[in-house]
Amino acid sequence: MEVQRVPEGTPVSPVERSLRAALPPTALAAGPEEALWVDGTRARLVATPTGEEQLSSMIAACDGGRWPVHVRGGGSQEPLGEPIERVEAVLSTGGLTGIVEHAPADLTVTAWAGTRLAELDAVLGEAGQRLPVRAVAGAGATLGGIVATARSGPMRLGHGSVRDVVLGLRACLADGTLVRTGARVVKSVAGYDVTRLLVGSLGTLAVVTQVTMRVLPKPPAEATVWLPGLDPDAAAALWRAVRSAGLGPVAAEWLDAGAAAHAGLPGGSGLALAYEEDEPTVAHQVARTAELSRSASPAGAFAADAVPADLAEGLWHGLHTVPGTATVTLRAGAAPGRLPALLTAAAAACAELSAAPASVSASLGIGVARMWWNDADGPPPGTDVVTRLRSLAEEIGGALVVERAPLALRRTAGAFGRAPAGLAQMRALKRALDPERTLSPGRFVGGI
Repeated sequence: MEVQRVPEGTPVSPVERSLRAALPPTALAAGPEEALWVDGTRARLVATPTGEEQLSSMIAACDGGRWPVHVRGGGSQEPLGEPIERVEAVLSTGGLTGIVEHAPADLTVTAWAGTRLAELDAVLGEAGQRLPVRAVAGAGATLGGIVATARSGPMRLGHGSVRDVVLGLRACLADGTLVRTGARVVKSVAGYDVTRLLVGSLGTLAVVTQVTMRVLPKPPAEATVWLPGLDPDAAAALWRAVRSAGLGPVAAEWLDAGAAAHAGLPGGSGLALAYEEDEPTVAHQVARTAELSRSASPAGAFAADAVPADLAEGLWHGLHTVPGTATVTLRAGAAPGRLPALLTAAAAACAELSAAPASVSASLGIGVARMWWNDADGPPPGTDVVTRLRSLAEEIGGALVVERAPLALRRTAGAFGRAPAGLAQMRALKRALDPERTLSPGRFVGGI
């Protein structure tokens, strides 16, 4: 276990003495100053356990000494959630890596939480398989990070959400107890509810150490159709026609002009549809989509074009990846049928407040829209903009989450908005699993 400590001369706490006593002398080493900071708060140390027993010992020592712990995977999603209330130690999952078991016949894979998605994809690819979730958080995304944040990506429409594909977990509770939830094989559902509770909990209920996930065979054929020249209402109408025609895209994403340009797609705003099946089926769906698009626009304002494979790969892998230049990213959710109205109202509100986002994309079949602002594209949104957009979403029964923003904006606007109906039960669960509030206190909904 490698521990990055604060500089020599800093008083050593009883908790740190416990950690040093439990670890070999070589486990303590100096580390970079920036690794110690979380949400403007400086931790005392960064620890990188190389096994579950080391992690368990560390968590137990911190819990006993009332040292709050923040868990870090690849770090790409660290701004998600409310600012942490207090942190004394940062726990990196970078020492928990590698594939434990890949069962191609069962379509399952088990890997340590710190394993990069890119590494998993490479191994699965050799067996003609792949992960159901695309790389939605950049090249550094880890399996544990995807589970903690429940980031599913645009293929959720056809492949299911992270909660749908995670079969079981190994995790460490706040008192250091190692537990196992779920099962390895798809047909078993033992402990499934506990698994679902941990998915998306931002590391506030337990530290996920190992994940068992369903995988998919690579399809014989796939194609992406790009239909430019569509505003949200026109895209939604064409999407309804596609579904009524019995077509089954695994992703349906409306992109505004900025998002389309970011993805390298021509023609301004439009609708991207992804199909996966055998060659004849994919060819039929692409051709039928083209027919529907021509029927929807007899004047030929737009036409369905198949996107080159390399461009399509970049589109679907990068669509929900936060651009490196983005300073603010918001995610709004609503019933799929209400999403176009939300997009239109949000655009009008942003124009009125002089804070138009650089890019907007929306998963039509899922009901999720994302918008981001870049430094070079005018003033970033302030609290008033976030509050206005959140009100618009909540008025139609949706929600708005601040995924990335400067710390000041996260503190004033809040990450989640209106508290959910089950907040009391969620707080009771936190008290039961983490009574000392050791794991990322205050990061989840309602300051949990």
